[in-house]
Amino acid sequence: MARVDRRWKERDSKSLLVRFVLRCCDAARPVLAAAGVTQYAEFRTLLEARIRLDLRGGEAFNRFGLPIMLAMIWLSGFLPGIFALFLDDGFLWMSIAQAWSMFLVGMVLLLQLGNILVDTTDVHVVGPLPVADRTLYAARIVHAFAYVSLLAGCVAFWPMLLGAIGVSPWVLALYPVCAVFSTMLVVAAVALFYAAVLRVFGPSRFQSVVTWLQVAVSALAFGGYQVFARVVQWREAVELFEAHPKLMAGLPPLYYGALYELLTGAFTQRNLALGLAGVLLPLVAFALATQLAAGDLVRGLLSPAQRDRTASRSWKPPRSHLPWLASFVTSSRDERAGFDYAISLSRTERLYLRMAFSQVIGFSVMAFVMAMMFTPSSEGWSFHLAPFALYVVPLLLPTIVEMGQMTENPAGAWIFEALPVDEPERVFRGAIKGLLFGTAFPAFAAICLVAGLVSGVEGLADLLLAFELTAILSFVTVRRMNVRLPFTFKFRHGHSQAVNVLTVMVIFFFIVLAIGAHALVRLHLPLQLACIAVLAVFVVYTYRGLGRIGCEKRHTQYIEAFWGPG
Repeated sequence: MARVDRRWKERDSKSLLVRFVLRCCDAARPVLAAAGVTQYAEFRTLLEARIRLDLRGGEAFNRFGLPIMLAMIWLSGFLPGIFALFLDDGFLWMSIAQAWSMFLVGMVLLLQLGNILVDTTDVHVVGPLPVADRTLYAARIVHAFAYVSLLAGCVAFWPMLLGAIGVSPWVLALYPVCAVFSTMLVVAAVALFYAAVLRVFGPSRFQSVVTWLQVAVSALAFGGYQVFARVVQWREAVELFEAHPKLMAGLPPLYYGALYELLTGAFTQRNLALGLAGVLLPLVAFALATQLAAGDLVRGLLSPAQRDRTASRSWKPPRSHLPWLASFVTSSRDERAGFDYAISLSRTERLYLRMAFSQVIGFSVMAFVMAMMFTPSSEGWSFHLAPFALYVVPLLLPTIVEMGQMTENPAGAWIFEALPVDEPERVFRGAIKGLLFGTAFPAFAAICLVAGLVSGVEGLADLLLAFELTAILSFVTVRRMNVRLPFTFKFRHGHSQAVNVLTVMVIFFFIVLAIGAHALVRLHLPLQLACIAVLAVFVVYTYRGLGRIGCEKRHTQYIEAFWGPG
């Protein structure tokens, strides 16, 4: 047998992350056993394999994109941290800080890392082996917890630093304790939610129900707070909790405000009850999740076709979606084919539905609320601000384009090599247009309609100007992103491209500039009308730029992955 070169070694064989996570699990082995994880050796192997496989993929993101994302989350922690300089109440401040951390962790878990819990990549390997479902699910829960703990640690920097200055030096030692349990509660609650869905709806409908529930919950998280803030009167809510202290049990962030006070020596009945809830609930939720997943998890993770290969269904060709729009935006049969296939897959890819559709729905609800809220009769405004809600749309495009490239089942990508097309770029352009006009365009049209109905004839000039600026920003954003052929690249947890992460930051900056320019131009109606006429030319120019996607070097490299050079 040939000898292996001694210089060769596994890149992740000495990973600090792997060793740290496994040692923490070794220390928590009694807790895992109490939750029903009796196959500890199998659990440890599964967890180590999943983390090491993640470390082997997404090199560009690991080098550049991950630090950028962590830096953004690190900066977001300054908001709850600054409250420490103005609030003397440690209970209230810790509750606010943990509420912000739990919100960020929950959003990342739902939108980017939630797929860890329902991933299907290792099911075909683990399924035939004598590994209990609860062991498999426990490994996935801890896997997700390892990642979101890194995010929670970034959020904790500013609250710990400013809290030690404004609240108490004890914050440096006690904040991490509260953050660990609050993060555990979020992860365990999401895992329990999936396990309950599996038990209620059964393995046959588990994947489809989870997908649409994720869309609904994520959309509610994005747009629900806008509605909630307009319906609930905060002063009345505070008075209600002061009159009925037992209602605090329904607000988990308060658990960790009480736990902080409890650790500093404030042994009150309220602190004891809420503090114990903050420690015990994550453990109880974790144990319930593993128990509910037992017996049906593997069957629930498999698709219906994989569970029952004897079932036969008559094949039907995909119908053409939005035929009138497709005829208008495509210029050849090749573009039309790419357009139709991208729209068809965008309606069936669970990953895309969970991550892209949830944001589209959530941001659209937020825009609707903004449009209906900013009227001349409210908040002292003398003019309509409803058209300004359109500037939400460019924020959707990075997620749509980024997630539209990926799939959980890339086995069908080979078909593009066999396509009898002379110019593969045309299929590529049509597919990108399919993502934009099949996902972003309906939201754009709905927001325009609501803004137009609210502002009426008086706001027509503002609506046209916002429409043009938003369209230009949207088309330029797509041109500047690194995009691949949609739904052909294997999805990896936490994978993204650093160029696209930077594009999100840049486009947000230009949105702010566009809003400022709009606000200044609208002060003089003749100037506003002149800008509308000039920008109409740029809208046409930037839209026609979509027809040149694929000709540039940074796009061509992704096309060559399938069709080869030239």
